[in-house]
Amino acid sequence: MTVITAGFKLPTLIRQIEKREQEKNEASQTKEKVKDPDTTGNFLQKLVKTLAAIAMPWLPIVSSFLKSHEEKCCGKELEVEISNIEQNDAEMIAEQKELMDNSDLKNKIFDFHKSSKEGPKTQVILFMGNMQSFEGSKEGIGIRDLYEKLKKEDNHDVMIFRVGDAVEELNFIAEKEHNPKLIPATVLAQTKKIIQARNESKGIFQGMEKPKDVAMIGYSWGGGTLSEINADWKDISNGVDIRCTATIDAVKYGCQNLGSPLRTRPEGSDKHLNIFQNNSYIVSGDNMQGIKREDQEFTVKQLDPKSKNKATHYSIDDNQRVKQKIGNFTGLY
Repeated sequence: MTVITAGFKLPTLIRQIEKREQEKNEASQTKEKVKDPDTTGNFLQKLVKTLAAIAMPWLPIVSSFLKSHEEKCCGKELEVEISNIEQNDAEMIAEQKELMDNSDLKNKIFDFHKSSKEGPKTQVILFMGNMQSFEGSKEGIGIRDLYEKLKKEDNHDVMIFRVGDAVEELNFIAEKEHNPKLIPATVLAQTKKIIQARNESKGIFQGMEKPKDVAMIGYSWGGGTLSEINADWKDISNGVDIRCTATIDAVKYGCQNLGSPLRTRPEGSDKHLNIFQNNSYIVSGDNMQGIKREDQEFTVKQLDPKSKNKATHYSIDDNQRVKQKIGNFTGLY
């Protein structure tokens, strides 16, 4: 049985450790000193196998618990109601302004920049990862840095979204005190409503031209969000096509997925770029099924083979080679 723990298959983890240990042993044969066989690599291998043996019976139970309780909780009325009732203009504008309120950065869901250029433009949509928000400095948060870059260049309309908070979701599932505004299901529903309003030029987007097309970029849970948005695109697109998508170390959205890599190409885009790293044992993206001829897929090591600094899940979105590749592929900057 294959067991996924926090986004990484344990058998894969063990094989990677074995491979690295084998490479170390092969390299040591060229030296006079032979390394003791009981190395740190072997110790880690034994430790991982021990942890795997302990965790294996429990992880399916944890995943099943999260899924069943999420369905149960989400079946109840959310404390922050996402209503399908048609809103009038004033209500929609008020709600959208509240969700991009700079006086409440903790609960801010999105920001929007309207280009000063005339004529129909590409609408760029960016999704941050879990634990990333509009609070504090943008340093180290690659998606926020990209948003500021695109704002400065002013060639496109640009939206940036935060995703839900994993801690708030777990508290919600456990029926403990939580922030209802940041439950992932709530944030995703709000995100879809805002994007639909932009495509239909409603609310704060009144008077704006319909987007020429859309380009989306998502990191980590933001990649999972991108996939969820694309799956429902026909319902919210208003006839706007998805020109391209890009995912950075994408993982499936929601705690019930235990940080599993997003392994299926997002639907609907004309072309897709997938970039991931395999240096982090805890959370990482992966190769995707359904990759087309127009698509591209790389590990960070392939993009920057000479770099001595290994990109991890927590640094890949701010990697300069990754940003450069996304710019070249999408043609956005």
